[in-house]
Amino acid sequence: MKKYLLTLMLSAAVSLSAQVFDFYEGFDYTAGGTATGWAGTNIEVVAGSLNYTATGAALPASGNSLRIVNPQRALYDAVTGIPYTDATTQTVWISYLMKPGYLDGYYTVFETSPSSDFTGAGPRSMAIGQTDLGGVFNATFNLSINNNNAGHVEIGTELTDTEVNLFVVKVEMVNGGQDSVTAWRNPTVAQLTGETGGTTLTMETFNGIDYIGLTNFSGNGNPIFDEIRMGPSLSSVAVPEPSTYALIVGLAALLALYQRRRMN
Repeated sequence: MKKYLLTLMLSAAVSLSAQVFDFYEGFDYTAGGTATGWAGTNIEVVAGSLNYTATGAALPASGNSLRIVNPQRALYDAVTGIPYTDATTQTVWISYLMKPGYLDGYYTVFETSPSSDFTGAGPRSMAIGQTDLGGVFNATFNLSINNNNAGHVEIGTELTDTEVNLFVVKVEMVNGGQDSVTAWRNPTVAQLTGETGGTTLTMETFNGIDYIGLTNFSGNGNPIFDEIRMGPSLSSVAVPEPSTYALIVGLAALLALYQRRRMN
């Protein structure tokens, strides 16, 4: 019986690592070295990973992470072979971890664009982080779409500069219809699986995703990013998948009960 339960637990645990990503970056490079595929200056791979477990929607990580050291430097990575546009009806889920490093950050964000142009007048499709909301910076985390032309809304007040934040984003692109972007900051499992509690913006056309930017224009602090995941479903980017996590917890409880009864 014990061997059988252990086998089931192992099988469930293995499935946690079976996600198929359209894009994945865990920054598992040598600390102090370069991040393969990323362009930019004043960036560094730092030892240790970010981990988030606060609300149960855990995104554990291993290896290292990436820090943006100085202002006015963005990192871009061509997400080869996707790209995401509403020329095709499709859904993409994105998750990543971010530690701001400074509460008064002027512009510290995760960004996407259909091209390598991340300028204010460019086609940048999404920015999530410390951005301008109604002329006021720094007070909140915000979501802006299509260079603010399709909306700019608050998605959560920040707590401390050392807090690790989990962001989960759902982008729905509909050919010939309304597109939408829903973002969660530090969601619970129930919120993600029920798709509640997020902040949604709708637009005629989402500009698309082919490049990723990690940006720090604040001049203060050293924000750290980790575990960037993009995939076609929630379960492909969120770890653990709620059903699998529940299975592991249940099997662990059964194993503990079995051992207790044997001792008695």
